Amino acid sequence: MSKQLSRLKPNDYDILFTGEHKIPGKITSVDSPAFGDSGADYIEMVISTTTGVFLDSFVIARGQDCQRYKKDENTFYINPGLFLREKGYFSGEYNIEFNFLREVAGSEQGILVDNKNTIYNGTRFVNDDGLIYKGGEANPDELETDEFLLREFDNKYFIEEISADRTELRLGTLPINSLVYQQEFKGLGSDNVVLTYDNDLNDTGQNKFQIPTLASNSLPENIIGGKLSISDAFRIPGLNFTNDTFNALTGINADTPYENGVAGLHTYGMSLRNVSEAVRNGLKRPNWDNNERHSAVYGGDNDFYKGVITNNFFGNSDNGNALPSAKGRTRNGYDRTEILQLVENNDREGIRNLLFRDIGTGTNENYSFIGMAESFIAGKQANPDDQWYDGAATIGWTSYRNLGFPLWIRCNDSEIVKFKNQDGIESYFTIKVSGRATTTDASQQLRDYEPVEYTVDFEGENSFFIIPRHPNYKSKNKVGGNNQDDIQGAVFDIDMDFTIKFGNVERTFSFSKPSVFNVVPDDNNNKAREHIEGGFL
Repeated sequence: MSKQLSRLKPNDYDILFTGEHKIPGKITSVDSPAFGDSGADYIEMVISTTTGVFLDSFVIARGQDCQRYKKDENTFYINPGLFLREKGYFSGEYNIEFNFLREVAGSEQGILVDNKNTIYNGTRFVNDDGLIYKGGEANPDELETDEFLLREFDNKYFIEEISADRTELRLGTLPINSLVYQQEFKGLGSDNVVLTYDNDLNDTGQNKFQIPTLASNSLPENIIGGKLSISDAFRIPGLNFTNDTFNALTGINADTPYENGVAGLHTYGMSLRNVSEAVRNGLKRPNWDNNERHSAVYGGDNDFYKGVITNNFFGNSDNGNALPSAKGRTRNGYDRTEILQLVENNDREGIRNLLFRDIGTGTNENYSFIGMAESFIAGKQANPDDQWYDGAATIGWTSYRNLGFPLWIRCNDSEIVKFKNQDGIESYFTIKVSGRATTTDASQQLRDYEPVEYTVDFEGENSFFIIPRHPNYKSKNKVGGNNQDDIQGAVFDIDMDFTIKFGNVERTFSFSKPSVFNVVPDDNNNKAREHIEGGFL
């Protein structure tokens, strides 16, 4: 392309243009495939005045359509008059230039991405304000919410920095969650060739795979002796799932520090008020006394957190996590052996700090956190081999009612981690949360909580989700003339389906996670004591 018609500034053109042209596919054994056989090929038509003033440019053919104009290996036959008239140029003299181009990274074509920056190619619709939303099966009711909102991106890379002498430049990527987009970027300026192949590979055994439908001239001969990396090839039948593949724990990941919390994992002994502004705001409604100040969540009587390091343990902070001055500490995990040691030593403060301190139970009028620890110690001494509520995590009723339960699904298999939800792979959990009351309601009945279903994206080793309060959960519903509080403790189970989809392959694996978390009620009418003491029954 001449300097006058180039999109580059004249001084940049002099630096970047070498005067040489590379014809894709001209030497088949070196830069296959031939021009027009690749989906990345396109023909661009440029219109300018006879004095070289740029007027217009557009793509006339892309991919296999380029073959329509190919007469032989060295000749293309194109009638520019047809395209001139299509664009409204009916008379006059113009200079016409054709560029035969191959995209090596990105594309001239724009893309749509969803709220996770994943490329979306499905059905869509445009509302009256010009906003684009997912449609079809992804959004059958055509809801105009942020969950289904799509954004338009250029499928390109941007110049991040130019050297002072303008001889070097640094490119950067846009926030597009696409393996092909990232791999093509890595291949810029190198001898890497990035291919897309969406069909099945033939497993021939001995760690060898055959690509049955790849065109014979798709790979250049000069890669012989090089390295072929297949990033998105997976062998499903070999996956070995057990009930220990995933753990259902408590945790939230914080991208930034907030208040006295540190960025990173908040798990056993976390203080919800110190996770993030959004979490803290969730604790405030309605504005009951102490529902924000007391907001601890604990991991429970189990071995799941052995070796799990957290920098946000508030259980033994100087003032407890209820006070603004409370600071989180680093803890390297715990297990049932440590809990038993504390019980044998009758260490009330130790048990309180590890399992109960400052959970969201409002103002403890009759039953303190030390009282909870004393009840736990008595029950554990009588039942040393049993786990309190079968190892369930612990949250107070004010935190659960206002915010919900912070669920952390940990994947313990490094091979399965590779199947995280990403471009080309859809993987997710379908969780069904059900439960039962541990204390009676105002009518002296124990309530059951029917299953409620949620979908959680599989994010690899760690996936996080806040389970909303069960719609039938009762906390402090005033009933009757005597102001009897309808207060309930509860313990909740999770049935979990893990689904993987890519191409025409779909696999679903099911797991049962009983007693994932328990909710400690208010201490009015001895409900909190009834709940704590019932944990070993």
